[in-house]
Amino acid sequence: MKVLSFCHSSRASSPLPGFIVFFLTSYVHKMESAKFTVIGPRDPVTAILGQETVLPCHLSPRMSAANMEVRWFRSAVSTIVHLYRDGKDQYEGQVPEYRGRTELLKAGLTDGNVHLRILNIRPSDEGQYHCFVQDGTFYEEAVLELRVADPFFPRVNPWMVVPSVTLVVLFVFIGLTVSLFKMKGKYQRERYTVKILF
Repeated sequence: MKVLSFCHSSRASSPLPGFIVFFLTSYVHKMESAKFTVIGPRDPVTAILGQETVLPCHLSPRMSAANMEVRWFRSAVSTIVHLYRDGKDQYEGQVPEYRGRTELLKAGLTDGNVHLRILNIRPSDEGQYHCFVQDGTFYEEAVLELRVADPFFPRVNPWMVVPSVTLVVLFVFIGLTVSLFKMKGKYQRERYTVKILF
């Protein structure tokens, strides 16, 4: 409020001080908002059912995240998959289905890596994950996708099913047609042989 009234009074006498304050305020705000960005993979991360996987996420530019808050969550901020705050993991608000199955990989924290390891992958783990990093009042987040693959029942693209089924039906039809022609030929030979005998 004081800055705005200063700008207003300055504008009345001379526009230059008002513009200087405006640009300085904008520049400081821009510098603060450009502190870091959180980057995750563009393509979905694929995990194998029953195994472990790592959801990669890092800060840009590279800086230490050891004293920042790192929150991994699903659809809402309250659905905490993993929370790291005050230099340690916090498990109080963690969603029950992730208890004992998550680990923030702390070896890379000083380089800005905030990767999350999930153990014993379940079908319900599939979906979107938010990698949220906060430093004081400044925060950024990245959204990434996790896909779960079952090695015994791999997912098949629907567009691949149609040609495969068509080929199978075609081979069965060809096989039946060949068999019928062979049976017809055999029947005609037997009939011809019978006619000759009589």
